[in-house]
Amino acid sequence: FNFNSGSKLFIDLTGNLLAGSLRFQQGAKLYAHPLGNLVFHIGNDFQWNGTIETNDMIAAAQRIKIYYYGTNRVFIHTDFAGTIIAPNAEVVIGQASKKYYGAIYAKSIVVHQNTKITWVPFVENNPNAVTLNTNQGEY
Repeated sequence: FNFNSGSKLFIDLTGNLLAGSLRFQQGAKLYAHPLGNLVFHIGNDFQWNGTIETNDMIAAAQRIKIYYYGTNRVFIHTDFAGTIIAPNAEVVIGQASKKYYGAIYAKSIVVHQNTKITWVPFVENNPNAVTLNTNQGEY
């Protein structure tokens, strides 16, 4: 999939998405679901030069994960939020913009000067989880 300048991808679902390649060009926007996890499985090519539309990059980083199975170099040209797992490829970040929220696990990682990386772990959203109310008071 190639998202050109001015294109918008609205993903109103959670779960796993499979793609042979995924490229966001400058000016392309990703709108991810605000509550659930979004996990991409990409086979051949992943390039990021787009924008994640969110008011909270840390919350977005907790919900977005990219598994990249290819060997081509991955370029993250603009701000990004999410975990990238690329065991067979080099990941290059911080060329055009300098903010990365999330984590990177790769064969090798290149971080350009003045790049700020804020480590944010991916948080698995378990729809079957039960949350205990720990507030004190009457029920």
